[in-house]
Amino acid sequence: MQHLLSETLDFTSNAQENIRVVDYGCGQGVATLALMDHLTKKGVAQQSSLEIHLIEPSKVSLDIAKLLIERLAKVYGIQVSIHCQQRTLDNALIPLNSECVETFHLLSNVIDIETVQDTLPNLAKQMKSCTGKNFLLATCPKYANAQTGFRILRQEIDFAENFYDECWDMTYQMYRVMQATWNQHTSTQRMAMMSWTSS
Repeated sequence: MQHLLSETLDFTSNAQENIRVVDYGCGQGVATLALMDHLTKKGVAQQSSLEIHLIEPSKVSLDIAKLLIERLAKVYGIQVSIHCQQRTLDNALIPLNSECVETFHLLSNVIDIETVQDTLPNLAKQMKSCTGKNFLLATCPKYANAQTGFRILRQEIDFAENFYDECWDMTYQMYRVMQATWNQHTSTQRMAMMSWTSS
């Protein structure tokens, strides 16, 4: 998510006072944390108030995400309001009533899941109804199922005015417990960013 943010968005040119973030299938909130970190690195985090909506079926993951986001917000001095929906994406309700003029829709490491892919047409309709400037950021390892998810996403978000799509090789160190060694590992990630304005 960090790579996608740095490649596609320039927050320094026109930072908004109120930003809405919707993290779909948020897990432990890693995508939202990455966005908060990126806003801080760009020097605009303290200028903005974040209205964060976390959607996740697991209560344990949702509680962890909320806690991590609250703690990072405190460290960075970011004003946040967090709204949790403990539900699957087929029952998700995107908040349409908001004072925010920008919305970030985050899909991190879920687009390869078939049940998530099935919800994309409904989510796309709701996303299109979010007024103001919208950004959709999606990342996932380049699995075969993920390619299907990105194709569906592109098809359903046909109203997007801008589209960015990239594959990126991410190299990192991974510790193997059974061998008690660190090994270098490379994973190919696929990333997409779409943006549109709705009135």
